[in-house]
Amino acid sequence: MSVKIGIMGTHGVGKTTMALDMASRLKTEVPDRRVEVLAEVARSCPFPINEKMTDVGQRWIYHRQMLNEIEQEARCDWLVCDRTAMDNLAYSKWAGFDSLVAKYFPAAAAWLETYDTLYFLRPSYHGPCADGVRSTDATFRREIDQLLAVWVEQLGVDVIDNADLQHAARPEFECIWRKR
Repeated sequence: MSVKIGIMGTHGVGKTTMALDMASRLKTEVPDRRVEVLAEVARSCPFPINEKMTDVGQRWIYHRQMLNEIEQEARCDWLVCDRTAMDNLAYSKWAGFDSLVAKYFPAAAAWLETYDTLYFLRPSYHGPCADGVRSTDATFRREIDQLLAVWVEQLGVDVIDNADLQHAARPEFECIWRKR
């Protein structure tokens, strides 16, 4: 049975950096275990993303995220996920795809229970760098974060957030062992 870690949050908050750093440290700490990172699937989406997203693109991202988690989890001892299915639904909600959100939200909420540890990274004053993929619109980013924050609160999801990370001397490892 593998350990699965989810990192949720809007774009440009350091999820990828944290996932890669965490995996690197885990490989050092537990060298006899196979550690993998599930990269953000939106970057490989064949449909428009960010403010120009489409309903079909959002459905593709949602399903691809969960499918990739299932496949990678079967091959490793530790899986660090750079995103969760819930992240995708916040973007869908922002775009007004209410029927998609209504249909997929219960499953996404239940899917959060599949993570042994869940991090929720919040935006700092730094915005995402212009990498040609992520939106640099600060309002868009803030609105996605607020949607996720409301859902985390409503669902009572036990997450480790930025404030928790700042209080740990080695946050990636002091928090990673904390089971929900």
